[in-house]
Amino acid sequence: AIDGAAASLAALDAAGLPTCVASNSTVPQMEYTLGLTGLLPLVQGRLFSGQDGSRPKPDPDVYLRAAAAMGVPPADAVAVDDSPAGVAAAVAAGMHVIGFSGGLHPADRLLAAGAHALAPDHTEVQRLLHRLAGN
Repeated sequence: AIDGAAASLAALDAAGLPTCVASNSTVPQMEYTLGLTGLLPLVQGRLFSGQDGSRPKPDPDVYLRAAAAMGVPPADAVAVDDSPAGVAAAVAAGMHVIGFSGGLHPADRLLAAGAHALAPDHTEVQRLLHRLAGN
């Protein structure tokens, strides 16, 4: 797992905010990798695949399906994504987007895809989420 990911998910859960994973991976792939990292119990049953919808990212479908299932209007949702295609998908869905630049893609590509903010690590993800929540 990326350092701090579990803490970010736990903090969101403690604040009563719904969380999920919206990925271009299949659900079995997500269950496998999240299981290996120990993160699966934090998002079990809330995994949405771009392979299950009409089109994968950069199409916004997976983000729109996830928001609907979580009962959150896209304009009230925040996506944290580490790929240009994922950032573009979340922007197209009408979400606020934090580009996670601590992954494989450089910050400039995430910004070019439309990220509203950048976070190189989960400490910054949590700071940005608190700021967005008005705390």
